[in-house]
Amino acid sequence: MAILDFMETISDKTVILDHAPFRDKDELFRFFAARFKEDGRILNEEDFVSALYQREDTGPTYMGEFIALPHGKSDTVQKNTIGFCRLTEPMLYRSFDEEGPVKLIFMLGVQGSAQGKEYLRILATLSRLLVYEEFISSLENAGSYEDVLKVFEEFLTD
Repeated sequence: MAILDFMETISDKTVILDHAPFRDKDELFRFFAARFKEDGRILNEEDFVSALYQREDTGPTYMGEFIALPHGKSDTVQKNTIGFCRLTEPMLYRSFDEEGPVKLIFMLGVQGSAQGKEYLRILATLSRLLVYEEFISSLENAGSYEDVLKVFEEFLTD
């Protein structure tokens, strides 16, 4: 996936730094659905939340190491998008048969019309970045949306 294509998946409305922990996964899903709708990336919040839960039924999105990667594919998604939220304190994240503390959340919304390859390419690109401790550390220390963009750009061009 080209860096420009990937960088179009995030926006200042979908990057949230230092948010208080969510009560539960449902509150988290609804928060991102509202952000994605406000940014014009989805048409219907409930349809997107349903897509997230459908994905949750197939396997865990808790990645360990304080990271969650919930994602949904739906026709309500108008533009492939990545949301990022850094919490001030970890929250307990339950997904499928796993649970653990989460502080960094990457929320993916993928167009229902997207081919399987495109969906997997977005997911694989982000997953590849998450193996770098420096990437995670840089996101933990980012002070602004612009800093987050720089982190993605740096690691996508390496």
